[in-house]
Amino acid sequence: MYSIPTPAHDTLIRDLVGPLRGLCIKQIGRSRIPEFVRFAYDVFRLRLRHADNWKPTREELNECILEEVSYADHGIYGVVEHTSGKLVACTRGVRWAPGIKFVSERVFGISTVALARRYGIQPEKIFHGSYIALSAEGLRALGYSSWQERWVLPILLEHCLQAMQELGARLFIAETDPLIEARFRRLGVFWQPVSAFGSYMGQTRVAALDVVDLLSSGFSFVPESVRSVAYPGTSSSANR
Repeated sequence: MYSIPTPAHDTLIRDLVGPLRGLCIKQIGRSRIPEFVRFAYDVFRLRLRHADNWKPTREELNECILEEVSYADHGIYGVVEHTSGKLVACTRGVRWAPGIKFVSERVFGISTVALARRYGIQPEKIFHGSYIALSAEGLRALGYSSWQERWVLPILLEHCLQAMQELGARLFIAETDPLIEARFRRLGVFWQPVSAFGSYMGQTRVAALDVVDLLSSGFSFVPESVRSVAYPGTSSSANR
């Protein structure tokens, strides 16, 4: 199971089977956080290659790596990995703690403490999500179809959100963009805007998901027809 602080070594969460055979979900260890950040940046670079207002430099990448390493005591880093060792999807959640300033605060001015007051919860119940990334090109190169690709990120996000809830999360906030929000809408998930759209890494805003409301309703990101063959023995109710 996922744990905080981030462990020294990888933890296998689940092997995927059926149409997603060859892939597994892992919580990566501290030593792989730089690899995690580089993978996400490569995905973002391709997705935002036409966005003139985001041209990442090596210095920015190194700063992000150092920042993520500093979060290791407070976060979980989830990935989908192929048996070849290649990452194909990732996301992470970091629990707020005194002294931590998320991108939502540094760039958008959204105070985590003020946001907690607005929702009537403790700041420590807020997890900041970032690096929500899927390499469609990487999956295709490994022989997976667009149908198979469609479910990789939802399965990872569902597992990570469940883990965050078990670790005390009430609110999940992230910097989203129209593409990310559209993907979630197709799954029946609607982000609650916290800020207006800005120009950070393309057209981005801070948005929130109420983790408890979302998961306690029996909602699943993945239909039972996919779950039963991708990781049998589970159901939308069994994982709540």
